[in-house]
Amino acid sequence: MAQSWHTIPRVTEVVQVDMSATVAFREAMLPQWEQQYGVRVSLNDMLTKAVAVALRRHPRLNATLVDNEVRLHDRINIGIAVNLDEGLVVPVIAQADEKDLGQIARETRELTEKARAGRLQLADVSDGTFTITNLGASGVDFFTPIINPPQVAILGVGAVQRRPVVVGDALAVRPTVYLCLVFDHRALDGLPAANFLQELQRLLARPQDFAL
Repeated sequence: MAQSWHTIPRVTEVVQVDMSATVAFREAMLPQWEQQYGVRVSLNDMLTKAVAVALRRHPRLNATLVDNEVRLHDRINIGIAVNLDEGLVVPVIAQADEKDLGQIARETRELTEKARAGRLQLADVSDGTFTITNLGASGVDFFTPIINPPQVAILGVGAVQRRPVVVGDALAVRPTVYLCLVFDHRALDGLPAANFLQELQRLLARPQDFAL
């Protein structure tokens, strides 16, 4: 992490995303999903799936930088940062774009439990191509995470909170979240990163497009 901080020319882009559709869709689908998957799907699980779909459409962020060579990866392996008393670990959900919400939810919980019990194996933390770190449960609105090298990008997720937003010409209160994308400027420029964030916004506005 220290090497990442001192050597990577990083840029941060932040968007505030209206989560009304995603929150409502999850609430409506929870009984069916619990029966179908045997696990309670969280908003973070839905976001992980949305990120996987967005990475498939914007592959320049699903990459690593090794020896000044940017390598795009066919497999979308998403690291999920887990905070422990002794530090941070990042177990990986392999091929997340090919898994349904139930698989993502189960694997996330299994990996988190293994991390907290100190039972993670090398295979559990290897070959990540993109990382998500979520501090929403701690009440943090937004932050700038440190890139996990050799990956070229990381997404910081804040708390989903009811906030005032402008809808049309009126002021409304909606559940929103700040998504903070930090990326390596050697690997990509600001526009591809912005396009990725816009893709995430579109997906979260229509969760039925990726969650079913």
